Amino acid sequence: MVMKEDSRVSDSTQIVLLGGCSGVAKSSYARYLSVKKNMIHRLGSGFIREMAKCFLSEHDCPSLYRYSFDTVSGEASTDTLIAQSIPLQPMIFRAMRRAWSEGTGLIVEGVNVIPGLTEISDVPAVRYFLHVESEDAHFKMINGETHKHRAVSLEQFYRVRAMQEDFIVRANDNGWKILDVSEGDFEAFN
Repeated sequence: MVMKEDSRVSDSTQIVLLGGCSGVAKSSYARYLSVKKNMIHRLGSGFIREMAKCFLSEHDCPSLYRYSFDTVSGEASTDTLIAQSIPLQPMIFRAMRRAWSEGTGLIVEGVNVIPGLTEISDVPAVRYFLHVESEDAHFKMINGETHKHRAVSLEQFYRVRAMQEDFIVRANDNGWKILDVSEGDFEAFN
C-alpha cells in the first residue's frame, strides 16, 4: 500500500520515482523535473548498482554485473532485471526515507525502479513509468548520445521491448502513471 500525498509536500519536497527500460530518457526527464520543480537531489539506480558491487560479488549476484537487458543462465530478461533490482531496493528506500525525513525532494530514476517492486508504504511518492511506443524512436534513443560507450544489438533491443511490455502491465497493476516519451513531451509531468 502506498500512502497518499501528504499536505507537507510541495514540488521541491516531492519524492519522484521514474522507472522505465533502457533508452527511454529517464535521466533526461529527471534532469528536466529537477529544474522545473527546483529539486536538488537526483539518484540514478545504475550508480546505486555500481556501489552495491562493493558488497555483492559476481558469484553471489551475477545479474548485478550485467546490463539490464542481458540474460543470466537462460532466464528471461525481465527475471534478470528483477533479480538485479531486488538487492538495490533497501538502498533506494533508505534514500527515500532520508529525503522525506529531512523535508527535501528526491528523484530516483533508472531501470531498477520497478513498479510493484519499488514500493514503499511509509513515504509518499509520485510514480512514473516511462516508455517509448515507437520502435524506431526507441532504437535511436537506446543507441543515442547519453550512453556513448554502449552499443545495443537488435537482439538486446528486442529483449528491452519485451521487458517494456511486461513492465507496462506491472505499472498499470500498481497505479503508476505511464508516459509515452516518443514525442519528448516533458510537459506531460504537469
